[in-house]
Amino acid sequence: MDISLHNNLKTKQNLELKNNLGGALNKMKYFAVDRKEGIYTILENTQTHKLYEVKSSQLPPFLKDGDIVKKVGFSNYEFDLAKTNEAKNKVKENYKNLFINEEPI
Repeated sequence: MDISLHNNLKTKQNLELKNNLGGALNKMKYFAVDRKEGIYTILENTQTHKLYEVKSSQLPPFLKDGDIVKKVGFSNYEFDLAKTNEAKNKVKENYKNLFINEEPI
């Protein structure tokens, strides 16, 4: 059974649900863990790059620098493994390309 919202919203019956969500699926906010400072964790919005100070108690306890979380509700956050892996792979690719395109001295 496929419970993915993106796949299920393709049916005519579920198009109404998508419209009622008001574009909330497209407005999902993602944050990268920048660092931890005492009881706070500094999060960076992945779109705007603004920094936010969030109580660490509102976040999953296992987070590391660079992990991606998405905001759920007003003040809760969920770890997003797929986005975290995507971000880490992008950094690895950029790092690799940095040295491939460089000419020897």
